[in-house]
Amino acid sequence: MLGDLPGAAFTMTTVSTEAIEEVVLREHLSLVRHIAVGFVPGGGPLGDDLPTAAKMHSHCRFTGVYGATRSASPTNHAAVFEPYRKFYVAHQGHLAVKIQHLRSHVEDAISGLAPELAQLASLNKGLGDALCLRSRQLFDVVPALLGRYFGRKLDKHWQELPSRPAAGDWARWMNSGGWLSTFCGRMQALLFDELDLRLQPVLGMIDSISEAVGGGRTPHEGKH
Repeated sequence: MLGDLPGAAFTMTTVSTEAIEEVVLREHLSLVRHIAVGFVPGGGPLGDDLPTAAKMHSHCRFTGVYGATRSASPTNHAAVFEPYRKFYVAHQGHLAVKIQHLRSHVEDAISGLAPELAQLASLNKGLGDALCLRSRQLFDVVPALLGRYFGRKLDKHWQELPSRPAAGDWARWMNSGGWLSTFCGRMQALLFDELDLRLQPVLGMIDSISEAVGGGRTPHEGKH
């Protein structure tokens, strides 16, 4: 229970629970939109959008992958996967920064609602570094796992490329039903899952507001 938390300095503020919840909802929707738009080839911010067929074709020409042996090769897999790895890591970084800022904002905001919430905010701040390190270790594994999955799929389809590949060959893989389209759907689902996991500490603090102050009001709003 909140009352069992260690003491922390409390200074009442005029912030409302509705205002805090609105900020969380707005940021959540913004992050959902950022992930959705990012999976439209060429639709997201520079460096944070899904590779286009033309980009993948140019990348493979530049790295010499087209001229390499078409048998299974971890080196070739990593080279072809690199644009997708950068794309995924860029989205992970965006989530990490935005949610850390949101978490700090909510910690500061709830600390002025009730003494119990000031205690909770203080505890969250104290555990923040340890939790961030643990979550970073977990999420950092995902791109490597995606790379191995990508390599297995690439092995099955690489032989489909003609002797002189073109951007259109990549476009066919990216069309609905193509193996790259399916792979990108998996990436997007993982990012949405990661968003939900990263938001859990924030949502936990929001849920604690009703226990501490009840009725969606700050303490001073109930006294007239």
